[in-house]
Amino acid sequence: MSSLRKTVLIVLAASAAAVILYVIAQALTSPPASRNPLKALATGPMQELVFLDNPPAQPLDRFDGPGGKTSLADFRGRTVLLNLWASWCAPCVEEMPSLSALQQALGGDDFVVLTVNMDRAKADAQAFLDKAGISNLPLYRDTSFALAQKLTVPGAPSGLPLTILYDKSGREQARLSGGADWNSEAAHRLIRAVQNGRGR
Repeated sequence: MSSLRKTVLIVLAASAAAVILYVIAQALTSPPASRNPLKALATGPMQELVFLDNPPAQPLDRFDGPGGKTSLADFRGRTVLLNLWASWCAPCVEEMPSLSALQQALGGDDFVVLTVNMDRAKADAQAFLDKAGISNLPLYRDTSFALAQKLTVPGAPSGLPLTILYDKSGREQARLSGGADWNSEAAHRLIRAVQNGRGR
């Protein structure tokens, strides 16, 4: 083999190795969120969704439900849209009808909208639901604010309403702080994607 041919082969091999190393480096340095297939669904009313690289574990704290104490673990096996709200929170009040409509549209054995109230007085929360004509979202309450405290992440948007989408295993897939139209087609696509295992 001539020295020229050897040189050409060496240059080609080195170039190929450089390309492979570049591709590997790009894959390792790209933020996980950019590879999250759900990110492409964050459009329209869902454009403020946040995809945390290291979301907090689902809290184990128990809170009050219609049948007594419960926890998020009791909903494992279903995709859960957890919403923390209060009757004195204007964005919470504004988005609640869309959460009710979402439960009506997609709620069932595989998916549930779980709204957990933060009012000090149960009567205030129930009065709001009654006045708004919302009967398909049972009144769950956490007056200790344990869920809100455990789910707050430094540097991430916080405050009520806080809505977190969990997959069937209880892994957080996306979150949104602030009101949104949860019965929009964009929200439906996001939830169906998580139901079908397309999350991280």
